[in-house]
Amino acid sequence: MALNFYSKQLGKEICLDALSEIKGAELIILKDEIEYAIESMNKSLIEIKAQKERDNEPYDNEWHQRVRRKQKVCEAFLLEIAKQDDLFEIIYKNCFAELLLNVISHEEYRKIEQDAKVKTEFILLEMKQKL
Repeated sequence: MALNFYSKQLGKEICLDALSEIKGAELIILKDEIEYAIESMNKSLIEIKAQKERDNEPYDNEWHQRVRRKQKVCEAFLLEIAKQDDLFEIIYKNCFAELLLNVISHEEYRKIEQDAKVKTEFILLEMKQKL
């Protein structure tokens, strides 16, 4: 069974299997909408449970399971979006390196790459020290 998500922001239903067809700004909008949906569902689960306990009413476990299923669908979409982001980053870095090597030598490239690694490690160390 295919997983689908209806995006109110994009005004269309998106199938998980066709997620790779969504590009650029639409993917960012979709990701933000899904993250918001998960957060809203979590909030609703907590609020409704507290209300039912406060009013001494029975909690609808079937409703809870329906919401959890919707959350799982949203999480599956977020996972696929993350995979697309990772794939884009890998391909982008390879293309960037290839184009850069047309302009500079391999030795210059390795020097810049090493400098970037050292700078990154330094920034991460500073961040850890602030925590």
